[in-house]
Amino acid sequence: MNNHTPVPDRIVREARTMHDFFSWGLAACDGHIQQARITYEFLPMWAVASPEARRYVLLLATWDARGATVDLAEAPSITGPYAQAFTQNAAKWARQNADGAAELFCTSLHSAYNAASSLAFDRDDHAVSLQTVLLLKTLALKSEAQ
Repeated sequence: MNNHTPVPDRIVREARTMHDFFSWGLAACDGHIQQARITYEFLPMWAVASPEARRYVLLLATWDARGATVDLAEAPSITGPYAQAFTQNAAKWARQNADGAAELFCTSLHSAYNAASSLAFDRDDHAVSLQTVLLLKTLALKSEAQ
């Protein structure tokens, strides 16, 4: 059984460009999510991105934060539980797939992939998926700094 989804190169390039831009913007704002989101106008870019690219970015950010711990007391109300579930699923997937890498994680069918699809393809509320990405990226930056 094939448990991977093919992703066109243009989607991977679009996603990696956004992922890198979010990382850069968050680092430039010392991890302050709202400041980076407003300063670098992340939401308009996120809103016009393809849903497939948004899913891929969510999964890249999840992969980056797979070793992080989400403190629900500090995380925004909706995005905190999403980030916690994403990081836990990614950590579990990494344990089960020792030779796995980011690209394989982003194309494999698993719980985080399904949740990322649900968030990324939501036409009415791009803010939640973007905030989740930015929280995951901030968690990853904090993990790297330690």
